[in-house]
Amino acid sequence: MQFIAIGLDGSDAGASARRLAAQEAHRKLFFEMYNRGFFLCGAAILNDREEAVGSLIVCEFASQKELEEVWLKSEPYVLGNVWQEIEIKHARLAGTEKAPPPVPPGAGVAPSSSIPPLPPPLPRVKGKN
Repeated sequence: MQFIAIGLDGSDAGASARRLAAQEAHRKLFFEMYNRGFFLCGAAILNDREEAVGSLIVCEFASQKELEEVWLKSEPYVLGNVWQEIEIKHARLAGTEKAPPPVPPGAGVAPSSSIPPLPPPLPRVKGKN
């Protein structure tokens, strides 16, 4: 089962110091879990000043109970009181489903010429590439 985990840091005066103190251990665990196939991707959640104020991790475990036992019980941001709010949502990451079986020839699939072209790409904002 895939999950999205969102951990939000505290907003008190010591929040950034707690994050910094646990950051190296958090990153080590993140890459260990990634290499073992539990974590699919992750991101820091940033405020308007580009400071990390939380984390988002897309992960895969057999159950939410396994997620809690294998990961959260040893997560440095949990143990170090960095994350003050944690939300876990069951999810399905697009593009990770098993491919459907091939369609037999002549089974009524529309020719590719009937698929409309993609719209042109949106312009990029300068400095945000």
